[in-house]
Amino acid sequence: MTFNEHDHPRGTAGKFTEKQQSPDEVTLPAAKQTATYKHPHPSNTGEQDLAIRSGQRVTIVRPLGEDDGVDAEVGPMLRVRFADGHETDVFDDELSDRRTSTLTEPHGYDESWGPLTSAASVDGERLDENDGINARAEYAEVGEYGIAYGITVGPELIGSIVVGDRRDGEDEMDYFDRVDDALGEASITENQLFDYFTKRYGADARWDGDAGHIAVEFFVEYGDEGPAGTSIEAMGDRVENETKLLGARNDYDYGTAMQSHLADHLGYRTDPDTGEYVRDPEAAAASVVSEAAEHAALVAAIKRSQAR
Repeated sequence: MTFNEHDHPRGTAGKFTEKQQSPDEVTLPAAKQTATYKHPHPSNTGEQDLAIRSGQRVTIVRPLGEDDGVDAEVGPMLRVRFADGHETDVFDDELSDRRTSTLTEPHGYDESWGPLTSAASVDGERLDENDGINARAEYAEVGEYGIAYGITVGPELIGSIVVGDRRDGEDEMDYFDRVDDALGEASITENQLFDYFTKRYGADARWDGDAGHIAVEFFVEYGDEGPAGTSIEAMGDRVENETKLLGARNDYDYGTAMQSHLADHLGYRTDPDTGEYVRDPEAAAASVVSEAAEHAALVAAIKRSQAR
């Protein structure tokens, strides 16, 4: 529920009229203007909804005219929207530091899709690719500060490197048990494994379930408009343009790019005679030394911060 109108000109108690508005509907123009709102009389107890928001950024929705019941003699007025979705009408001279953003429509957006879906309306939900997420993400975790778009890679990715392909009729859980044992024997930690996704794609990684699947996630923070003024569709367009999600998905789905890069990261090389991956002792030792050095540097940094 938002409030979009108060008496004009301001000078009375400032009555508000309630307006029902679906949280799923938000319009994001190709270029939009934002500004800082400053209440002229913060002590006016009749306008606390505005007074408490003094100093906040607003999105300028549109100018108001006679059809809105505004008398031109009182000065120009504008309808504005705060980051929490609260809408109201303010005088033009109550806005400062105006900026024009170039937030564009989502890639391939078609009006037949219907209204854009605000991120705030699905906060805390997990959307899968059937929800029309851009950039071929398999899912998106919608949060308070941004959206984490994820893809999932199976145990075969690391398994093909450390133990080879899955045996005929082998259960996925049994296969991952063999993979897990091989990782232990090779002294490969999960930090070494997940570090690959961070260094190559700028993504976070974690185990996803018990069968050896890895979730590779790309986090995109909301802009100044916040979740209430940001559409899911626009965020999907941003993850496509601002992260390496597409590259990671292509490396995993097509060819063996991710497999060969990961093998090299973990200290494996291809045996020229068998074509299978084998542990390169020198590369493996270098990998262990590198991880130990990084760990030592992290511990030292923590100790320095604690000593301050």
